[in-house]
Parts: sequence; structure tokens; C-alpha cells
Amino acid sequence: MLEKVESPALLLVESKMRNNATAMLSRAKELKVAIRPHVKTHKTLQGALLQTGGERERIVVSTLAEADIFGIEYGFSDILYAVIVGVDKIQHIVKLHSMVDRFQVLVDNKDILPLLEIALEKEDCGEKLGVWIKVNCGYNRAGITSHEEGLDLAKRIEDSDVLSFRGVYTHGGMSYHCSTRDEVESISVIERDAVVSFAQHLRENGIEVENVAVGSTPTCSIPPSSGLDGITEIHPGNYLLYDAMQASIGSCELKDIAALVLTRVIGVYPSRNEILIDAGWTASSSQGSAENYGGFVNHDELRIISMSQETSVVTHKDGTTPLDFNVLSIGTNLFLRPYHSCASVAFHKHLHVVDDAFNIVEIWDAGTH
Repeated sequence: MLEKVESPALLLVESKMRNNATAMLSRAKELKVAIRPHVKTHKTLQGALLQTGGERERIVVSTLAEADIFGIEYGFSDILYAVIVGVDKIQHIVKLHSMVDRFQVLVDNKDILPLLEIALEKEDCGEKLGVWIKVNCGYNRAGITSHEEGLDLAKRIEDSDVLSFRGVYTHGGMSYHCSTRDEVESISVIERDAVVSFAQHLRENGIEVENVAVGSTPTCSIPPSSGLDGITEIHPGNYLLYDAMQASIGSCELKDIAALVLTRVIGVYPSRNEILIDAGWTASSSQGSAENYGGFVNHDELRIISMSQETSVVTHKDGTTPLDFNVLSIGTNLFLRPYHSCASVAFHKHLHVVDDAFNIVEIWDAGTH
């Protein structure tokens, strides 16, 4: 029971996670693409198995620590490290390449390739390291920006004795700044067209392209109505849990959010019409202040007016209506929706899985937090 759980704590509603995972697996099947889910949101074995349909293969990670856990400890055989390679990561990458059946990396420049080659040749790993090219589809975080630049990079990888060109990938992260489903779908079209056209350019120039991938939770939740022809796999991640931000842009509905922060009332102040809860930014993150940090389940009238590291001050959303202190007494359980579940979950090492009656059924260890 929740009475035995110290707050703040991160709760995951099992039925909602299963529904979200099943919906994305079904969507991928309908679109005739494979799914390579990102596991960074939850960082758990159990969550990853829900996302893959029970298979220990084909995932995306955002840190090498995640790759260590999922590849070496959990035995996932096909892992893409989806942050472009940094020079300080090379020795760690070589180790993972030698220990994981199909560990692959992402690049957007030729400068890193000789450094990878030197390290791989020194270790004599045998198999070539799989390398994907990141394409900039307008998010402007990373990626090649022209077909010719990408072709030159692909040829350089193809010519290597220790590197193997595996595919192209883009992430339409600007979808997170959308406000309607139509806007998200327009980004999903941009994502698709960016990598499909680049892959076609490579093929026209004699480069075989095994994988053509796109991925963000908004664009995979709202894919192009015209389909994903030319795409081989999608890389969503946040969708297993969703959050208030995803609901605000149309990726999901509030009822689909599987993650909640359990917090309790620890102070009541009728003279100020305020309560104090034991959840601050280290429980839920400081993102989404303009959106009430995600808001409270079953208490739409409540608004957080200040958030510190370990606590938050809460009052009525209109600033004047008296709070019901009979309901909001010391020890009362409240449930805060994460505005961004990736950020909220990152503060919690143990994730409490609950049934629809909020009975704890399992505790997951988010091993890389």
C-alpha cells in the first residue's frame, strides 16, 4: 500500500504503460516499420521489454552507462547509441563493441572517424563497428545538413577497414515545440522526407542503406497520414509513460499518462491559504512552470506558486478561493503529473509500479540513475 511508501516517490500505472506500449507496437505494425524504442525515459529492464514486445534486442540509448546496463547486464543484442560520438567516449565504445553483439554509434562528421579507427585497430575487435549518419531535419542540434556532405561521410565510412555503414537517422525534436496535432504531423513529414531523400541520394551513388529511421514520441504518436514509405524503423521513447507536455501537444490524452509523483501535505497555512508538499524540483523537475508543472490529478483547483529543491508551496489556482483544509490535511496524498517524464523519472532510482487501485505490484530499479 502507498502508506508504506516514503514520499516523494515515482509511481508507474501498469495498465497505462501496457496500453501505451501496445498502441505503439500496433502503430509500427500498421505502418510496416520496425520499432527501436528509446529506453532513456525509464532506464529499466521491465520497461524496455514492454516496449520491444518482450525481445532483448533493437533499442536506443542516450548514454554509455545505459548501454552497459542493457547490453552487458541485461543482454540486449542490438543497441544504437544515439548521441554523436565524443572523443572521450571512444574507449568505452570499443569496450561495448567487443561485448555487445550489435553495438552501433551515430556520427555527423569525418573528424571522429580516424580516432575510432585507431582505437578499434589497437583492440583488434574482429567485427566492424556499425556506424549510422545523423541527419539534421531542422532541429539544429546535430546532423549533416546537405546530401553531398552526407555522401562524403558515408563513402569515408564505407572505405574503412574497421567501420561499417549501417544507416541514417533523424530526430524531429522541434515537434516538442508544437501546439497542435496538425503541427506535429507536419514535422513527422519533414522527418520522413529528410532521411528518405538522403537515403535515395546515397543509393543513387552506389551506397547501400540498410536502415532509414526517424524518431520522436510526438511524431511517432502522430505519424504522417500519407504513411512512412521508405522508413525501416521508428525510435520513440517517452510514449511508454507520456506526460503533461505530450498531452498539451496532442501526442496523448491526460488519461494516458502512466507516471505520477506521489507527494504528501506536510504543512497547512490557512492564514495564507496555502499548503506545503514534500515534492520540489528534485522530485518532479522544474520544467513546465507555466503549465503548473504538470498539474495535480483530481485536484485541478491546486496551483504550485513556488518550488524549491525539496518542497513546493501550493494554493488555489485563482489565488483567492479558500482551500478545503479538511481535504488537504497533514499527510494527505497528492499526485503530481510530470510535465516531462524523462526529467521527473531521472530523479528517482526506484520506480513503484501500481495497479489501477494504486496497490504496489512491483518496484523497478532504474539502474543508471
